[in-house]
This record gives sequence, structure tokens and C-alpha cells, in this order.
Amino acid sequence: MSRSRGAVFGSGFAASDAGGADHVADGLRTFGRLGQRPINAFLCWLSIPDWREPGCTQRRLSSMRTGKFGVVAAVLFAAACGADTAPDDALGAATTEAQPGTTSPTVATIPASTTEPGRAPESSIEPPEDLGSLPFGLTRCGPVTPIPADPDFYRDHPVYFGGDQPLDEVRVWAADQPAFEQLWIDQAHNGWLALGFSEGAAERQAELEQLFPGAGVVAVEIPYTTADLDALLAEVFAIQAAMGNDRGGSAQPWLGRVSVWGGVLDAESLEPFAEFAGTPVCFEGIDPEDAVADGPQPEGGEGWRLLTVNRGGPTYRTGVATTQGQYDALWSDLELTGTPPTVDFDSEIVIWFGAVYGSNCPIRLDDVVTAPGLVHGDFVVPGNPPACNDDANGESYLVAVERSALPTEPFAIQLGPEDPPGGAPLERTLIAVDLSTPGSSALDGQIGPDPARLDESFGSAVPNR
Repeated sequence: MSRSRGAVFGSGFAASDAGGADHVADGLRTFGRLGQRPINAFLCWLSIPDWREPGCTQRRLSSMRTGKFGVVAAVLFAAACGADTAPDDALGAATTEAQPGTTSPTVATIPASTTEPGRAPESSIEPPEDLGSLPFGLTRCGPVTPIPADPDFYRDHPVYFGGDQPLDEVRVWAADQPAFEQLWIDQAHNGWLALGFSEGAAERQAELEQLFPGAGVVAVEIPYTTADLDALLAEVFAIQAAMGNDRGGSAQPWLGRVSVWGGVLDAESLEPFAEFAGTPVCFEGIDPEDAVADGPQPEGGEGWRLLTVNRGGPTYRTGVATTQGQYDALWSDLELTGTPPTVDFDSEIVIWFGAVYGSNCPIRLDDVVTAPGLVHGDFVVPGNPPACNDDANGESYLVAVERSALPTEPFAIQLGPEDPPGGAPLERTLIAVDLSTPGSSALDGQIGPDPARLDESFGSAVPNR
């Protein structure tokens, strides 16, 4: 069992000798650990504006080795992202290729160019900002920051709220203009409409000011055409197909790049893409030190052993059994089959983790971690997938934890190290006694959910248990 210094408090399910488990709401919510980073990274590298969150490109997958419950199921509750520096809507001729089996918002398109696709001359394409050295001179994708217009084109007013821009009229006009590439909403500039042109932006700006006086609309000079970016993206897709990988990438004229999901960003994975050094192709992915290797579910670790894993059961929940009677009740309430494995309650207790997974992203419990006042799981998503299906399914883990490994104080149990987010009031279970003493137990009144979490979710009305 690993020990950690930080302290947070945990969840809410208790089985007792006298009664059954309390199956209060198991509604889905953003599982801030399982899945959020890989999913958000995936949505961010696609640069789908409706799925953007502040700083998502900076956060990447660093928090959970790609799989830790903090990595791959954000889509399990559709965490909408709204970056201040990124458009809310990309309406031009960008190509977006989502990972198979995942959901993503639709991006409307307008034909932008009749130029035959082909690799643009290197002199006409500037690479994106390199936020970290990758093998072969390849670049990481920078922040999701749209290309701005000439500063002289902007004014302090109008400021748009709630989609009141003259979107339809401007879009119809733009579709007929030469070298028009893409339209987006720029939240960094009062929600103004931005029209990307691969040439002639100054001339188009003068026309916009005549046709739409007083409106917040600007013409933006972008460095290359959508056709050029699409040609590069097609080359990337061909390499991915030859590698046997799902296609993952998008052409993003409003960002000045082609963004590609590179998986684990090591030399082995990136070598097939070495030819894109010095082009606007950039890579999102997982740092090698954060990657999670495939492998079977461990049968235990230091201070703990796995009793059973069962698909199904309540999600975003935890619980504890400190006596044989509580253990039998917990086993029954979770509708587990067979005979419960033997537990020595003089030296062990039983902890239940009601975890969640996306149907194409199985999870794994790698460790049970103790910190001051806290016991939590170390869940990972093996294989470093870029995205998971947007469903959420329960998976119950029962573990026996040695009393000698427990905090020597009242403590909490929760699924991961981070404070459970709103909408999951029962994920944290509080134990009001020290269970590290051999043979000690906790009564019903000493086990329960965190009242503060219940108050946040239900107001002052605490559900009956």
C-alpha cells in the first residue's frame, strides 16, 4: 500500500450488521479522475470549441499517468470546456476527424477553396510554437489561441452575449469571398466574429465595415489555406493507417496548424511522422513518464489484496466493512455471487470502491494509497487511449486492507486523491474511529457520507439512509 502526504476526505456508503447498503443516487457526473484528462486532451487537441476548458492544452495528461482516475472518462459526463482564449464556434472549412466510437459536436463547414490539395511549399507554412522538445524536431501543439486580426480592426464595443452576433448574414457574405477559409467566434475579443482569409484580409475588412457598420466583425489574415492543411492531414492519416492506428487529427486554420494525436510521445511512436518537422503539424499526446502500460489487474500490493472485481454496481461510491456481518451485508447489497473470500477482521478491513469506466476503456486498480486521514484507490486506464465512449458503467472493487497500513486516526475513503466534484455526494465515506487497532470496528453511526458534500448537493435536506 502506497503512502501519500496530501490529505483529502472521502465517500459515502456503509453496510452494517443490522441493515443493507444505502443505494442513494448513482447518477452520472464528471469523474474528475477516471478519464477526464485523456478525454479533455483528446477534445482539446481536436480543438472542438464546444468542448474546451480553461488551460486544457496545458494540463494535458500529466495528472494521472494517462490512465489514473483523472485521465480517461471525462466524456462519461461531457465536461464542457470554454476557454477564454478560444472560439466558441468554428464555422469555416476546417476538417475534423474524431476518434471512432466517440462523440463530438458537429462542426459546420463552408467550402473555402477550389485549390487542388497538395503539400504546401515549406516556405509558406510556419510551424506552431514548440512547447516542448519532441523527438525528430517535432513540435507539441501550443495553447488553443486563435490567430488575431490586425489590432487596429478591434473596438471596445459591441460586446456579444448569448449568440447575438450577426452570424448568418456574415457567413452568407463570407462564403462568396475569395480566399475565405473559416469563420469563428473569438471570445478573447468580446465574442466578435472572425473571418479567416488566406489573402486580402485588409481589403475584406474595409468591405465588412461598409456592409456591417457597428458590428463586431474582423477579417483575419491566416498563413495558409484549408486545402494546404487538409493535404498535410491526409498525409498524417495515411501514416496512421499504415501503422494500423485509428485516424486522429484535425486541420485548424483558425489556429494555424494541423493537430495530431500522437499517443505516447516517444521516439518509437513519433518516428513515422519525422517528415513533418518544420511544418505546421503539431502533436498532442502523453509524455512517456505518464504512460500506463497494458497488463492484468494486480492481485494486491503492499498492505492490501484484491478480493473481487465485478462489472456493475453503483458508481461514484465507496464503502467499508469492519466486521464479518458488515462484510456479508455489503456483499449481498452489491449483488455479488459466490462465497465471499475469507477476511481476517482482526488484522484487516474491507473497502469497496464503486468505480466507473467507459465501455471501450476498461480500468485497473493499481494500488490502494493511504495519506493522512485518507485511503483512496489508484485507478488507471491501461493502453493510453485518446478517448472513451460517452457512457458510464459501474465496476465494483472489494479489497482487504491491512489495519497496520491504515491511518492511525479517523479517516475518509474515496476513489482517488482529489476532492470529489459536485454531483457525487456519496463518493466520500467518513469513518469516525481509528481502525488501525487489531480487531477494532466501526458502528453504523460511525460510518457514513460526508455531511458537507450532502449539503452541497442537496442543500440542507440530507437524504434518508
